[in-house]
Amino acid sequence: MNEALQIVSDRLVSARTFSESGDKLRSILDKMSDCYLQIDRDFNISEINPAAARWVGPRLEKLVGCNIFKLFEKAGRIDRAELRELIESRQQQRIETPSATQPGRWVEADFYPIGTETAILFRDITDRKTAELAGLKAKELLNSALDVMTSEIAILDEAGVVLVANRAWHEFMRNSGKYCQDNGIGVPYLELHTLKPVRSQLHAYRLGVMDVIAGRQKDFQFNFRARAFGGYRNYRLHVSCMDAGRWKRILVARDDVTELETALDEVDNMAVRLVNLQEKERQRYAAELHDSTVQHLTAASLNLMVLRDRMDGKREGSIIASVEKSIAEAQREIRSVSYLLYPRALDEDGLRPTLARFVAGYSSRTDIHAALRTTGPLEALPLPLKRAILRIVQEAMANVHRHACAKSVDVAVTVSASRVSLSVSDDGIGLAKDPNGKLAKPGIGISGMRARANQFGGCLKLRSSGRGTLVFSRLPMPSGLNAMSDLAG
Repeated sequence: MNEALQIVSDRLVSARTFSESGDKLRSILDKMSDCYLQIDRDFNISEINPAAARWVGPRLEKLVGCNIFKLFEKAGRIDRAELRELIESRQQQRIETPSATQPGRWVEADFYPIGTETAILFRDITDRKTAELAGLKAKELLNSALDVMTSEIAILDEAGVVLVANRAWHEFMRNSGKYCQDNGIGVPYLELHTLKPVRSQLHAYRLGVMDVIAGRQKDFQFNFRARAFGGYRNYRLHVSCMDAGRWKRILVARDDVTELETALDEVDNMAVRLVNLQEKERQRYAAELHDSTVQHLTAASLNLMVLRDRMDGKREGSIIASVEKSIAEAQREIRSVSYLLYPRALDEDGLRPTLARFVAGYSSRTDIHAALRTTGPLEALPLPLKRAILRIVQEAMANVHRHACAKSVDVAVTVSASRVSLSVSDDGIGLAKDPNGKLAKPGIGISGMRARANQFGGCLKLRSSGRGTLVFSRLPMPSGLNAMSDLAG
């Protein structure tokens, strides 16, 4: 008897405890912002919290005992079949779906089996879904923009792993002849051996890319040669860091410039050929002027002298004297033009005296103060290089006279153990600029100077402002003359 009473007492305590637990659970559900439904085995609603009631519409007391399919009768046949399958599966699952009761809204629902019933906990994720869709559209737009670009472009994460790449990248990876899973997506960029340069450039390549990934520098540009498609190709690489606050991405763009560089080499070779042809033409014209035209003028001058001796009239003598003066002036002009076309004195006197005579003559003819400074053994240079230096100086000074409105110009030529440096600077108004503030496209004279420098493996640069212009050229020392001892000897 006592044992029976004890059992009844324990069951009453358990019922009271269960009831209290149920009340606490109901209180928690009532305060939740998430929506809660509990469905029995007949698909009727056995529990519902206020948030769920507000979501579906009818009053709370009308919903308990209501069939779930009647509540969602506006949903399509496929949606109701999917809901039945989710409830009958008796498995914990999560889905995202458009709302059946509030068109235009999205919900995220969790299904939990509880005994013989199923609990459904769902929430409004419309804002999150809208943001995700906007992000997806932005990503698709970015991919479309990247795909129309001919450069091979990849976006890396902060660790240097390839996240996304454009169509040109995928086409190269597919056609490279070296298999790489997913065309390198998900692989650290520097581990993609298909993209690495030749051995001599590999260290600089890796160091530059790593510096951008590590944040030591924002930008890295590199021209390199790599093996591709059974041969070697030339590439131009641009790596830059995109910092967007909480996250960082690395943009890598690679262009195949093999054809471009080949075309530029052809242009340089053509420019050199044109310069050589121009030099030969100048030499021929100078010889014809000096050996033919000047001689004819000299003969004419001698004949005038004979004619003057035979005539007694003062008027005729005055006319003959005027003609003789004009002939003498023409001879001087022709000799000057002949010298500028092909300075023979360069072969005989050397570069320094020829430059000195030219600078002095320039100053007297133009009223522009000109100064020359030379350093090092200029006369040890080969004649073609001397001629190129003289031509660059002549053209640069001619540009000063024609365009600069300068009062003075300084010429400097320095020969060192490894290179020849020359500069021509003036105090004029500077070169013309385009609307963006950049130097305007160079004319024929500057292109000719640059071609002469390129002919010897050198370079020519311009710097210009409202206070003047500097033309600077650096030419490497020819092979066999790259030691000062050799030059001095």
